[in-house]
Amino acid sequence: MSIKFETRFSPSIVRAAQMLDAGNALHAVSDAAAFKDKARDSFDRMVKGVSKALDGSGLGFGDALDQLRACSKEMKADRRAKAQQRKAQREARANAKQEAQFA
Repeated sequence: MSIKFETRFSPSIVRAAQMLDAGNALHAVSDAAAFKDKARDSFDRMVKGVSKALDGSGLGFGDALDQLRACSKEMKADRRAKAQQRKAQREARANAKQEAQFA
């Protein structure tokens, strides 16, 4: 499975870095920030990247893991909310189209 790398940081990775420690953790989490949607969905890959980056940073892996779990839950909730919004928009367009046909 191929992974696309991107230099842009996703908002969830930046939030995770801010929650951990703005100084050391931003550098640590930035190594994992190169992963985009596919890797973001794979929690294991993100944890491996962060654990590798945390070596020597002075931060505990347990704390980082807890923060990443919380961040993962936030990301899932965000995706669900966006999906519901898109669904509502599709339904509204379909209803408007049907009303226009029958008018």
